[in-house]
Amino acid sequence: MLRPRLFAPLLLLPLACDEPQAEKARQAREQALDQRIDHLEAEVAALGLQIKHLEEERLRQIALPPASGGASNAVVVELTADTIRVGDETVDLARLETLLRERLARQPDVALTVSAARTVAYARVIEVLDLGQRVGIRKTSIADPSAK
Repeated sequence: MLRPRLFAPLLLLPLACDEPQAEKARQAREQALDQRIDHLEAEVAALGLQIKHLEEERLRQIALPPASGGASNAVVVELTADTIRVGDETVDLARLETLLRERLARQPDVALTVSAARTVAYARVIEVLDLGQRVGIRKTSIADPSAK
């Protein structure tokens, strides 16, 4: 029985000698993994910024211009549930058509901007846009009246 006890410390000796090397290898693997995690976290942060930038760009592209803004050559038509206004003048569709034709004759690159209250039916907005196209206006847009 003495022999197994004598050999037991000798069997552990090679493990004890390899233990510092194994520890160094483990630490090297851990450090490499930490560096990889840092790299991936940086990539995720960069992608997050790119996504934010793309979302902002998309919103800028679809944002409606303010009703008072836009090109100086634009005719701004303001719609409410029961009126059509061009500047200070309240008009009906026939008068609006005449105004648009006169403006187009003077200024061929005129644009039509329709500013409609949220309570106005889409059909009414489309009716005015169609009228503009019918008289020959090529540039049309819809403005957000709340952005004044």
